[in-house]
Amino acid sequence: MHFFGNGLALGLGERWVLFIEAVEFAIVFLDFFLAESVDDFGSWVHTFVGDRGCV
Repeated sequence: MHFFGNGLALGLGERWVLFIEAVEFAIVFLDFFLAESVDDFGSWVHTFVGDRGCV
């Protein structure tokens, strides 16, 4: 999900679009991390990774 729709149509290039998406993900991630306690964050990580069978 990114704000620019099809970045190629705007002439921004695919790498720029990927960069914007990465920045948006980082903002959401940091917002969650800063808003929650360490215990809640640990539970979130365990659930997120555990659902993929990595833990």
